Parts: sequence; C-alpha cells; structure tokens
Amino acid sequence: YQSKRGTAGCTTSGGATAFTGSCTTGITFPRSFADTNFSVVCFGRSTFTGVPLLQGATATAVNTATVQTLQETGVNASFATIDCIAVHD
Repeated sequence: YQSKRGTAGCTTSGGATAFTGSCTTGITFPRSFADTNFSVVCFGRSTFTGVPLLQGATATAVNTATVQTLQETGVNASFATIDCIAVHD
C-alpha cells in the first residue's frame, strides 16, 4: 500500500466543448513496487475550477501512475491537487 497526496492537477483545454480537452497528471509514489501489478484510486481535492472529472489511471510504471482529467462543461477545468492510493495486487 502507498499513497501520494497533494500532486498539482492539470487544466483541461476543451474550451467551449463539454467532455473534451483532457489533460494528464503524473503521480510519483514514494517507493517503487516490485512490478506494475497494482491498482490505483485517485480523487481531486482542494478548490477546483470549472467542473473537472477525474477519469482514472491511464498508465502505470513501478513507481508512477498517470491520471486523466476531463471537463464536464464548456469551461476549462482543473483540480487544485490530486491524491492517490495504490495497492499491490
């Protein structure tokens, strides 16, 4: 089990088109796992702009995960920070 709190979120770029303009945030865990067989759960924290939607992890490596944010409305959106928990399978 590992957790990483307070990673700065990214800002989407979809402008006036809802459900577009995704952006990615790289999460680096304190220690490497033995392999990439781990599950990641993330959530946005703190203040946010627009209506961001955290789509989940799109990639993993032994000590990192990439998570994707999407905007739900026609306004660019972001989470101030993203927190994640990883559990080795």
